[in-house]
Amino acid sequence: MDVSEILKALADPNRLRVLNLLEGRTLCVCDLEEVLDLNQSNLSRHLAKLKQAGLVTAQKRGLFMYYSRRPVDPPYAAAVEALYAAVSADAAWDADRQVLAQRLGCQDGRC
Repeated sequence: MDVSEILKALADPNRLRVLNLLEGRTLCVCDLEEVLDLNQSNLSRHLAKLKQAGLVTAQKRGLFMYYSRRPVDPPYAAAVEALYAAVSADAAWDADRQVLAQRLGCQDGRC
């Protein structure tokens, strides 16, 4: 992994929103598209950038692509994980998680 590619990928708020939603789960592009209110083309570009930086993995299941967060290798893992923790703890990012929980039919906003 190239640190400059990782930092470029993390510099966009929509890509951070994607990574926030992928915390501990695998999601279909259709779920991300709905929650983030991004068109498919725009979302695909963001996901491609995240994949190129090595931050997500993709798996095709039938007609749909599913994405998961990928652990970052040392020496950059600590910095990236700290950013993920900061984003996850920020109440501003909680709205996306709540919308996702409703979409997935989770109870009490937790999945």
